[in-house]
Amino acid sequence: MPKRLVLTNGVHGTQMDPPEIWKDRLAWMDHWLRGVDGGFGTLSQKRTSVVTLLEMHRQGGVLASNGRKVSRTFPLEDTRWTSWYLHGDGSLSTTPPRRKNRPATSPAPAASPGATSWGRRRARP
Repeated sequence: MPKRLVLTNGVHGTQMDPPEIWKDRLAWMDHWLRGVDGGFGTLSQKRTSVVTLLEMHRQGGVLASNGRKVSRTFPLEDTRWTSWYLHGDGSLSTTPPRRKNRPATSPAPAASPGATSWGRRRARP
């Protein structure tokens, strides 16, 4: 069976997914298990299908998306890779930290009694 990926910011429990996701799952399973043409292609095409449901929200008491983006690959074809940096003041930006603000080494974790600098317990004499 070809690969299928559905991305959403919806709920964590699959038993509570919005109807939009259930309909998508049903169409996928019907296509591949029951032979109902859902437009997902054929096994020989080896197609990957990715659906991204945009920003889930409540609409009439039911979770619904603001839209959907359909793709044949993951990462998505129009993905723009962006480096983000966490700065010492807790801010997040696309600007790399200045050299003087970069720590020379990572801070060592607080040692507990009987622990070595790398966190393993020393044998007792």
